[in-house]
Amino acid sequence: MKINKIIRDVDLNKEQKEQIRQTHATNTSYLRAIAPKEYKQRPSYFSDIKDNFMLSWIGQIADRYKYDNGWDHAPIDPTYNPFDNNFDRFIPYADKFGEVYNKEHDMALRAQILRNETRRQRLADGDRITPAFAAGLLDPLIWVPIPLATGVGFVKGATRAGLATGALVGATEPIRLSLDPTATIDESATVVGMGLITGGLIGGMVGKLSGPVARKALNNKTPKQNIDAYNRAFHKQKGLVDFESINWSLKNIDYRKNAPAIVIREINTVNPKVKNSQIIQQQTIEQTDVPDGYQAKTRRKLAKYNPKTDELEIDIVRAKKQYMDGRWLQPPIRGAKPLNPNLIPNSDEYVKFIIRKEIMKAKVLPKKSKDESIATYENRINEEVIKDIAQESDVSFETKTNRFFQAVEGITNVGSLLNFTRRNIGSKNKEITSIVQRAALAFGDFGTVTKAVDQGIASNPSIIMKLSTTHNAKLIATLKSIDADFNKIVGIDENSGIIRQKIARGSLALDSLVSKATQQLEDASTIGQDSIKISKKQYTEDLGRYLINPDLVDNIQITSVRNTVKNSLKTLRNYFKYYNKEIERLDMYQGQGSLNNFSLAKAGNAELARKLLEQHKKKPFLRLESKKRLQQIAQKLENEAKRKQNIEDLPKKSIDDPNYLPRIWRRDAILENVDAFKGVLRKYIQSQPRSNALTTRELNNRVDEIYNNIMDIEVDAQDIEGVAGYAKDADGRYKVGTRNLLQREFDIPNELVEDFIETDVDFILRGYSRRMGAAVEITREFGDTHMVNFLDNLEIKLLEKNIDSTKRNQIINNLRDEKDKILGILNTQNPAGFSQRTTKLLRNWASLAYMGRVIFSALPDLARPILVNGFSDTYKYAIRPWLQSLDLYRRQVRELDYLSPIVEMTLDTAPRRIFGDVGESLGGRLGGKFDKYVNQPFERAQAPFYMINGLAPWTHHMKRMQGLVAMHRFLEDSIKWNKGQLDNFGQERLLSYGIDKRTADVIANMPIQKRDSALVANAMEWDGLRGGADARRKLGYAIWSDTQRTIVTPTSTDQYNMMTGVIRLNNEELSQWFDNPVFRTMGFQKTELGGKFSNAWLGLPFQFFSWGIAANRKVLISLAQNREVNRVGGITALISMGMLGDYFKNPRYYAQKETEEKILRGVELSGVLALFGDMNFMMETISEGTTGHMVGARAALGLEGRFGRANEMDAVGEVIGAGPGLFADLIYAFGSGNLTYNERVDMIQRMVPLNSLWLWDQTYRDIVRETIKE
Repeated sequence: MKINKIIRDVDLNKEQKEQIRQTHATNTSYLRAIAPKEYKQRPSYFSDIKDNFMLSWIGQIADRYKYDNGWDHAPIDPTYNPFDNNFDRFIPYADKFGEVYNKEHDMALRAQILRNETRRQRLADGDRITPAFAAGLLDPLIWVPIPLATGVGFVKGATRAGLATGALVGATEPIRLSLDPTATIDESATVVGMGLITGGLIGGMVGKLSGPVARKALNNKTPKQNIDAYNRAFHKQKGLVDFESINWSLKNIDYRKNAPAIVIREINTVNPKVKNSQIIQQQTIEQTDVPDGYQAKTRRKLAKYNPKTDELEIDIVRAKKQYMDGRWLQPPIRGAKPLNPNLIPNSDEYVKFIIRKEIMKAKVLPKKSKDESIATYENRINEEVIKDIAQESDVSFETKTNRFFQAVEGITNVGSLLNFTRRNIGSKNKEITSIVQRAALAFGDFGTVTKAVDQGIASNPSIIMKLSTTHNAKLIATLKSIDADFNKIVGIDENSGIIRQKIARGSLALDSLVSKATQQLEDASTIGQDSIKISKKQYTEDLGRYLINPDLVDNIQITSVRNTVKNSLKTLRNYFKYYNKEIERLDMYQGQGSLNNFSLAKAGNAELARKLLEQHKKKPFLRLESKKRLQQIAQKLENEAKRKQNIEDLPKKSIDDPNYLPRIWRRDAILENVDAFKGVLRKYIQSQPRSNALTTRELNNRVDEIYNNIMDIEVDAQDIEGVAGYAKDADGRYKVGTRNLLQREFDIPNELVEDFIETDVDFILRGYSRRMGAAVEITREFGDTHMVNFLDNLEIKLLEKNIDSTKRNQIINNLRDEKDKILGILNTQNPAGFSQRTTKLLRNWASLAYMGRVIFSALPDLARPILVNGFSDTYKYAIRPWLQSLDLYRRQVRELDYLSPIVEMTLDTAPRRIFGDVGESLGGRLGGKFDKYVNQPFERAQAPFYMINGLAPWTHHMKRMQGLVAMHRFLEDSIKWNKGQLDNFGQERLLSYGIDKRTADVIANMPIQKRDSALVANAMEWDGLRGGADARRKLGYAIWSDTQRTIVTPTSTDQYNMMTGVIRLNNEELSQWFDNPVFRTMGFQKTELGGKFSNAWLGLPFQFFSWGIAANRKVLISLAQNREVNRVGGITALISMGMLGDYFKNPRYYAQKETEEKILRGVELSGVLALFGDMNFMMETISEGTTGHMVGARAALGLEGRFGRANEMDAVGEVIGAGPGLFADLIYAFGSGNLTYNERVDMIQRMVPLNSLWLWDQTYRDIVRETIKE
């Protein structure tokens, strides 16, 4: 039936029209008028059910699909006015016609109104209630909460299912209201109420009929059992490994199968009356923590094994002390060879070596023969133990999936190391494969499952996890303490919440900017002041000054302010003291002792290389290329080991100085006062001993040398304490890793150069935590900050097996690049150069211009917990506590924050979800007008922008919800595994997150609490219990990893080198070809193994691909691994949320889309296709823009491009990325003669920062349309 005929048949008379006009004039809410009743035959019962269903949100979607008549394919008619076309009949719905695009749209909307009015009239004529309930049963959301009601009885089942159903139906009301022009807000309460009643009745019946099948052991608190029975093998020191659980593969005897478990008893060989655990329980440092002053005063054996009882006694503390002070490298028997330090990278491995050695001597190896010297016997034993360690390499850590998805993950460095090493070097080289895979896992994030879980083996926690939990927790605690002190000083309510606090601080900063006045704390008057008006930045800068010159604090006149400042300074000193102790323990400071130990390791590798060369002389087995490279390595290491290191130890004051502040030079301050700065340097040099011997010329040369080094290296690189080891090669290009010990090239006291260094402790802390925390953990794992000795040893092993140079280089460079990513130094371009600074600006500009509506793209986050955990667990352990009791919810959150801190709001890291982590954020801190007036404003705008656009609070709260569910599930599954009730899916899940059976046993016997139905770790009580600290940390790592995977957040594990502007070349011949002046200007640099391009512009095309790339592992491969609880429901929810997000981005445009396009775009936004969804759109745009013919999913479905027909500039934009695309669009807008004036305006207005912010984007476009466009 034609639309016009429908309108004529039911048109109203003049009296009715006048009545509607009067109603409209007196009621601006547009009361919905219904045509006069015509009492005919009463509709049937099934007709009422159908009408109720068609008026629901599902029915309205079906109605639009059936009757849209293709209006959205017709061109937009800007001159069409629906109010001029016989509109009186539809006056009550006038607000629905404000966005009509053309006549076809007008007619379709009128027809829909008439259809729905007719349905409502029939329902009124039928005058029945029960058909509405019957129609409600057809809504799939009614059935979703039913699992909540299983086995709990009628009342609880009705309550749970009813509330959940009401909430779900309520969530669909905005959809129904937007689809049905005749719907009213008043109806929503009725609809939700009916959903609540219907769901409640169904839930009550299910709860009653299903019986008490769900009531199990978790309804009661787990009793505290005797932990010793599960925990004998745990070292009592916090954070150490479970030495009993080591998989002993002792030559011909497998103790895991053919013998009872070996009991490890810890003893104290120095003072048997004092247990080591009494000493250690006071410590809080990870892994290699040994009490200060603990010195062994006896030569008593470290370990003794009794083969009859299978018990081994060992002094673990003394063994670790020997390792850390280097005495383990000195053979206890004269004539014996020292152990190779590269085979025993840390103190835990040394303890394992001792245990293994004692057991093998007793049960495996032949006894000492009569004609065998003690030294020869010791050497033989050590060699056999090392061989046995090498044989422990049967475990595969390849990704547990098919070859296609292994290849998808293999694009990343870590994925390549895990999945391709065995194929590249041969299946026979198991030892090397094992070493490489275990090293790669040190940079992992538990994003995918490895094959090791099939053997019951859990992966060890990685450096990334330790940085994101332990180190971030310390940083956040420090920053929050400083924030609390600042709030106290300026009068901000500490209980007002983080968002309100940020707004209040922003107001103070704006006031300070407008007034252009800075008030230092010591200048404030005591008269009538309880607080001081000062910006947060000014306060943190003052703290830096006070840390350098503590006497200034006494000049603060207001007593309460002075005391608060002292508390902030105490917090800062404790923070730096923690790292100072760690650095000292790991021997990371520059000094003669640390250099000697480092040289010993080099000598060990040199000896190994020479040994292989000698073997080759006797019986050739090396290829020519392998032989030459071994000779080069041996010569290089021998030279470095023999080189006299006449280096003075770092002054003790520099280490223990309570006023220590990491030094970051300020380029702007130095350049504005070059003469004054050089004068300070000159004066300090003259104050040093032996300076009198310098002539004036020598003194000036020394000053210039120091000045140039500071400006060229320290200022540009901002390398805190030399962690990155920046230097320049012969061509003046930057390289990293040139130093492996922390040092200051010119250790002038901070108080002398205060005017030339950064004092903003907030900025300093963030950079220091990232670099120093990474350096500490890399050193703990591999022996030194840049893995030098480990990688040298690995290369020698690869050369021994004659591995091809390209494959060899790939393995070494992949590990080195992952290390550099964590340190933030992968791209070795000049950090202060034009390229780095302009690309940073383009990234920030594109972010501000395009990410205003990013919150709508994040809507699928709502469905991710349902996919990963199932709806029931997500509701019970995350949503219900928030709905029922905010006090309970806050207590659970405090527990979660202790285990695995969420950093998006505190550390302002939300933008990393969009464009990843591309290295250090130096931005406007490098000085100069460009940085001060351009780069710095754009960079500083990022944090508040992502707060205003909603992504930061959204991500923070979504991770909090998922973290609560993850905490419960890990605790619940650990308890089940302890009781033998956990299925294979649950066991594999725990193992995939680093929790093995023994750790699960310990967790199960911790003082876990049950709050409502959720389990809470009560982790603050774990550290005092045996094994508790290690289990607590593993639980925290698991929660963090699960949260990052569920609410997809890119880590360095996910990132391609290209995203930071780096391309690696592992082929030596190709690298030699590129090593010429032309390619050097493009960023190429020949490295020891191959070469690499470092050009920040190369990373710009990947700016907004970080999420999709991370989703390859965390979504797509995880789905393929069957890692999720509710795949079907979760994927459906993801696509639905993707479609909803697409609608909210632009409701006007969404209405014109074809249904197929809506679904396809929902799939793309859902993330289930990961990067392949983005690649499809890129392929479509590039193919159509360059050839005129689109290739991709839309072409296969017969759809147009996502944004219409693509042109050449669209194709170029996809290739060069969002940032450069800004300039490309600008050039095209003014340089192309094919564009109309309005099209140029559209292109330019899209480049304006903040234009797309959802709060005002439509208003902004309307203003542009009304004021600028023709």
